[in-house]
Amino acid sequence: MCFSSTASFIAGAVLAVAGAASLRVIHHADQRPLAMIPFIFSIQQFIEGFLWLAHTHHSFSEWEMPLTYSFLFFAQVIWPFWVPFAFYKEEHNISHKKILRILLYAGCLSSLYLLFCLLRFPVQSEVKSGHIHYLLSFPAYLSLFVQFVYFIVTVIPPFIASKKKRRAIGSFLFISFAVTFLFFPDFLISVWCYFAALISITVYLVLQDEFKSLMYRKVPF
Repeated sequence: MCFSSTASFIAGAVLAVAGAASLRVIHHADQRPLAMIPFIFSIQQFIEGFLWLAHTHHSFSEWEMPLTYSFLFFAQVIWPFWVPFAFYKEEHNISHKKILRILLYAGCLSSLYLLFCLLRFPVQSEVKSGHIHYLLSFPAYLSLFVQFVYFIVTVIPPFIASKKKRRAIGSFLFISFAVTFLFFPDFLISVWCYFAALISITVYLVLQDEFKSLMYRKVPF
């Protein structure tokens, strides 16, 4: 995370529990990718926790670059694909699914481009002003466009979903992005990923609420 290794490890542990709980309350296999979001964030937060240790403890320093690349792989490559895929997979409304398919294609292209950049251009991480700062040397002329696509494919899918409760996830993501952009612009990758990780607990709350509603309808009176 952006503040300390301890906070990252705590967040990772909480998210692992939330991910396991989310998988227990799904009522259809198509919801599995959505339910896995907190668990994937858990892995990402543990990685950044160890990255903190690599920057602050000499005995871990040799792991700095592998951990930097691992964190950025989750942040830059996995999420642009996984978020639209998760909402596309569980969507059954044809018109909504068509829009989500477009976002999924855009997310796949974004992930492939960012993977190419990770493999082609140098990256770095450093502790700066109490946060982890990621320095990316990606082509500047495509930077704004790719950032815009990234934002669209990671924030908009919950608003496209036909199930209205999904919009709470999108709303929190949008608010967290705005707060991070305004107050932590130099640490956008780390801070927004941390906020998004915590917000992913909303996935469990939404799925649990739907599970309870389904069980309630099945109870005979």
